[in-house]
Amino acid sequence: MVRSATKKDKLLQTVIQHINTGWPADKQITDPSLNTFCCWRESLSIIKDYIMFCDRIVVPAVYRGRILKQVHRGHPGMDRMKSKAEGPWKRIHLDYAGPIEEMYYLVIVDSFTKWPEIFQSASSTAPLTIGLLRETFARFGKPDALVTDNGSQFCSGILKQFCEKSVIIHISTAPYHSQSNGQAERFVDTLNRSLRKITDVENIPSSEALQTFLQVYRSTLSNVLEGKSPAEVMFGRPMTITLDLLRPTGINQAQSTSTLLSPSATTLTAGAMVYAKVHKNAKT
Repeated sequence: MVRSATKKDKLLQTVIQHINTGWPADKQITDPSLNTFCCWRESLSIIKDYIMFCDRIVVPAVYRGRILKQVHRGHPGMDRMKSKAEGPWKRIHLDYAGPIEEMYYLVIVDSFTKWPEIFQSASSTAPLTIGLLRETFARFGKPDALVTDNGSQFCSGILKQFCEKSVIIHISTAPYHSQSNGQAERFVDTLNRSLRKITDVENIPSSEALQTFLQVYRSTLSNVLEGKSPAEVMFGRPMTITLDLLRPTGINQAQSTSTLLSPSATTLTAGAMVYAKVHKNAKT
């Protein structure tokens, strides 16, 4: 139904044309609705006649009200409504980076929280990939869906059997449209640049550089996550990092303020003499 409606939607067909052939200059787009898609063009792709925004289907206008009504059933409120439509560790994206200094890196990124799991290995075979997925699922639980490109390790029969046995939907991006797995694709690029920079500047082994990168990335605030870090969205709390040691521990603001006051100052009476600092403009 969505595919059929997409084919009948003139705006979405124009968007598909621009995705395939290129977007005009921003100033040449006069339609506000089309301009909205143009602003997000780097996150748009096409899979099986669907327009994808990152890893989500763009719903044609004719069905948007119906889907919102379905999500709103029972009037759950905005926050609960969002939690029904999305959530941590529901859809994960996989890709391999490397070889970097003869090592491969399996990159796993959660679509909702942007939380990354990365494993360093000497190869990138399907059996090894499944073993690392088992380790990851033992830690976080299994996702609903797993998105990969068409790499040989991801298209193998044993990975298909693994997903079927685990009741996980395996989504393979269309050939020549690897950007459909944009979550992992972008992260691989970030990982490549960061590892080389960390190893060069700090002169440490790649395995240690990887852990440094993960700690920084997981604890860094992101505009995509509304000013929160991947760790905070994933677990509901920020990660403790070395810089946190610069903050006082075990004393809140009210307690630290009260310790600055003398016992007599806490029992002031009307008319008592006190010192006060008055801030005035220099000209007055």
